Amino acid sequence: MKKTLLILICLSIGFYACDDIPVNDNTPINTQNIVLDFFKGNLDDAKQIHTVDVTSTVWVYGDLGTYIQISPCSFLDADGNEVTGEIEFELIEAQTNIDMIKLNRPTFTSDGQLLVSGGILYVNATQNGEALSINPNCGLQANMPNTSNNAFDGEMRYFSGDENEDGIFGWEEEDDTVTAQTWQEINSWFTLGFEIDSIGWINCDYFYDSQGDLTDIEMQLPQGYDGSNSQGFIFYEAINSCASLTDPDQDGIFSLPPGYETPVGMTVKLVAISGDSINDYYYHITSPTTVNMNHYEIITNMTGPTSHSDLETLLNNL
Repeated sequence: MKKTLLILICLSIGFYACDDIPVNDNTPINTQNIVLDFFKGNLDDAKQIHTVDVTSTVWVYGDLGTYIQISPCSFLDADGNEVTGEIEFELIEAQTNIDMIKLNRPTFTSDGQLLVSGGILYVNATQNGEALSINPNCGLQANMPNTSNNAFDGEMRYFSGDENEDGIFGWEEEDDTVTAQTWQEINSWFTLGFEIDSIGWINCDYFYDSQGDLTDIEMQLPQGYDGSNSQGFIFYEAINSCASLTDPDQDGIFSLPPGYETPVGMTVKLVAISGDSINDYYYHITSPTTVNMNHYEIITNMTGPTSHSDLETLLNNL
């Protein structure tokens, strides 16, 4: 009797929760957030693959203006030997906080400090399908255009990024220095120069200096939208930054990760994204709002369904 009752309860909960949002039958809803395929698709689209011969010094030019010098000694194979000949060099560029939202790369350190970004890169390299590493004694020389020149205040620093065990992406400050240079080839604008000494994600940032109070932000989504199928973001209007709002206990209330806080008084837009690439996406973007202490935003409806490309267009207009 108890077993039958339990089945009926589970079925009723399942039908009620799925009345408002499509379910991806190919993804178990409680094991992985199905909206993550939106970000995976964007990451795949953003990858630039360059086939280059590293027998001599070579330059790689990114689609968004980054240029990277690779020396003959820059890459090592699994045995620690310097690599020569052709390699596949992978590059991803993200220069605006809109780019960073679309790639799910928020601008917070792993211990919850807000960063202002001058741009994000991802680098990787293989030869004949085998992963390569960067020679720490002969790194890649990178120059990245700082399209938001006002972000550079002389305190720009070098960060590497990765996901923690809870799937939250964060940045760690490295000892490397970042220098500001003027690039005259296209325009008189600042570029950020630095050396890349490891495979992975790199961010040139400075710490946001908040002189006021800090607070968490909570965003409540409608019934049926929770941490199994949705994700939220804070889009900062005045600085090149974004934050991720997550719902690990799947109760529909999204917040900053534990220990994270954001400045009170800033103007932001709160963004909610739900759904998957099979059944299309739902979204909500608030009008500009001022962050209050213990900010709590109630989202009463989600708009959709909409396609991946249309959702990207909406985010591009933030």
